[in-house]
Amino acid sequence: MTSIHDSFLEVLDLPITASLSGREAIGPFLGLSAVLLERTDLAPWLARAYLKTLIAFATPPGAARPNAPAYSARDIERVLSRFAELQRTFERNPHALAQQVQSELLCSSEPGTANVTRSVAALWYCAGIIEFDSGMGFMSAAAPIETYSSALAWQAVGGNPMGIPGPYYGNWAYPAPVQIIRPDAAAAAAASATAPHVAAQS
Repeated sequence: MTSIHDSFLEVLDLPITASLSGREAIGPFLGLSAVLLERTDLAPWLARAYLKTLIAFATPPGAARPNAPAYSARDIERVLSRFAELQRTFERNPHALAQQVQSELLCSSEPGTANVTRSVAALWYCAGIIEFDSGMGFMSAAAPIETYSSALAWQAVGGNPMGIPGPYYGNWAYPAPVQIIRPDAAAAAAASATAPHVAAQS
């Protein structure tokens, strides 16, 4: 029986362009994702699912999709190939790598390059392709349903995934175990936690 973790292995055999396959793309895709999200704990099976979605939603040359970020398979190849070059160049300097990714890829003047890079981040956070231009954030295409509860947006807002059976019916309507608090409240809590230690030293 195929597990969820194995069900997206077929993306490795997908041709993205004549010179880039899914197998060659998955490493740079995971690396780029790690830089964009500032995380190193990204699950490979999710990376395969999101890469598959990114490839599937590429716009064919001369075509257009309404309410969708425009990028082609060639744009995907360009972004991942350039990231691989940057990763080799700045292997010992993660901060410089992140700066180059931001300036060359995320904020690129080439719409296809910027849209691919932004879509990679959106996939991890929203489990879908997001329409950027209107500012409304409409979802143009959803990633496979298995990825829904793993979207980082749930962690970012401190909420439970809606519609997912949890420990009890309707659990998504109640506060999550780990809640978001105001930054100033977090600072106050940290200060009060260290206060006894400081007092003891004085």
